[in-house]
Amino acid sequence: MTKADIVNRLAAQTGLSTPLARLAVDRILLLIEESLTRGENVELRGFGVFKATLRKQRIGRNPRTGEAVPIPAGRTVRFKPGSEMLRSRGGLGGEPLREEPLERTIAEEDGADTNLRESGSPASPSPPADEPEHRTERRPRNASDR
Repeated sequence: MTKADIVNRLAAQTGLSTPLARLAVDRILLLIEESLTRGENVELRGFGVFKATLRKQRIGRNPRTGEAVPIPAGRTVRFKPGSEMLRSRGGLGGEPLREEPLERTIAEEDGADTNLRESGSPASPSPPADEPEHRTERRPRNASDR
């Protein structure tokens, strides 16, 4: 969903004109951005919490050369969904979020599309009995890991 989709749905559901709905969405996002810039958390009960956090300086690697590259300290925003959002009206499938990494099904040899699924997810389709299971591996983090 894009910002334009949010504006259009807000206008349709509230009877506001599209320009007024756009102004309302822009102002709300601006208020959230200003609060996070000041280092404040933004808590929207039932929806979730936006939290401004500091990242320490660290050493990264150039994926092409493997050379160590210093990454400066910085600020980032984290989002933690609220419990009501996770439970309500099928919010995120009605199931809690999993911290498991996505895996990639290896079927490129057969020319099949690459399917993303959650590791161990009960919603993942199991292969038919007459077809062998595909091997799975973790998705590469960058081009040099491929």
